[in-house]
Amino acid sequence: MEARTFRAGLVAASRHTVGAVGGVVCSYRRSDSRRMRRAVDLSTDMAEADNQLSCVSQRGLTGRWSGPATPAAQRLCVRPMESERLVTIVVGYEPAFGRPPADVAEASLTATVAAVLSTYRTGSPDSVRDHPLWLACARAVTDAVGADDAEVYGERRSGLLNRLLRRRIGAPLGTLAAYAVQLSGADAPDWALIRWRRDGTLIAAALSEPWDLVGGPDLYHDSYTTCVFVTPSASSALVDRIRLRVEEEGGRVVKIVEFATQRTV
Repeated sequence: MEARTFRAGLVAASRHTVGAVGGVVCSYRRSDSRRMRRAVDLSTDMAEADNQLSCVSQRGLTGRWSGPATPAAQRLCVRPMESERLVTIVVGYEPAFGRPPADVAEASLTATVAAVLSTYRTGSPDSVRDHPLWLACARAVTDAVGADDAEVYGERRSGLLNRLLRRRIGAPLGTLAAYAVQLSGADAPDWALIRWRRDGTLIAAALSEPWDLVGGPDLYHDSYTTCVFVTPSASSALVDRIRLRVEEEGGRVVKIVEFATQRTV
């Protein structure tokens, strides 16, 4: 029988239920208790074929369960779980982890837009850096300014003199595309600066603001923030492009805030 796919949080076959959340697939035998049979908010792609159920997450196949010979699985009506891949955009953000290199000001990149990525995930005691969502924001910069090159620089090795002089920018890590490949592996190096160029001219830059390592005020607590420097004329287009790229990646922009007034726009 050909499998068919649909959006569902839970799929039930006979007395068994299969669901997926955060890449973890769960299968359990349901109780006759009405309380135990309450639907929970899960969201995943499910496929059914005869008595076999497959759970497919955004990143691909995550699990499969084959139950006893039963009628075809039926979908339970549940509300989709709200995504925890949340982004706040801050216009006019002031960097807190050091100033950008001098060439940023020399290129008249005086406007700032920050993408504040939440690192909180339910059930995880540690902060979670969502690299695909971060890459979506970085690529939004490329789109907004029409760059043909993006160079990533690493975080300089920590040391007393470097901390006193607030020297953060280390050795080049390659292009943004090359760094994206590194992020897919284990122990990827931390970035500190990105420079975007068009025909060799600097047209945008970004600094890493790792608030998840130090805490921070409410808006930035548990966040992995990127502060982007552009010309004032490019600021609005950048905000729109970040929103679009985040949505395409499956995240959600929860609000856009003016840094100076803390007012939502």
